[in-house]
Amino acid sequence: MNQQEILKTHKKISESLSNRQLKDSFNTLDLLLHSLQIWSFSETKIELENTYKLMLQYTVEGVQDPERRVIYNKLIASVYALADNAKDALLLRDSNNFEYQQIRMYNSSNPITSEKLY
Repeated sequence: MNQQEILKTHKKISESLSNRQLKDSFNTLDLLLHSLQIWSFSETKIELENTYKLMLQYTVEGVQDPERRVIYNKLIASVYALADNAKDALLLRDSNNFEYQQIRMYNSSNPITSEKLY
């Protein structure tokens, strides 16, 4: 995926979320995550999608949940965050923009060692 495709896909996800079209945003998010191939991002998306499916199931079954609106809003915020993180990771990996080249150069010259972690 090139930079233009990444940004276009991210914009489509954001527009779907703005219109509260979670199903569409999940489908489009798959495009970013497929290109990225980072397991933790895909796992997070699966968890969010399962939460959404359970919400739909409970709604169809007529279960009254006073926290439904709060959970739904948190779900949308989480999908926004995941899409942003995926976009940033893809751009960091694939973009030729000066900003991302500098970040890559910094990261390669300052690797994280176990001594820095502790």
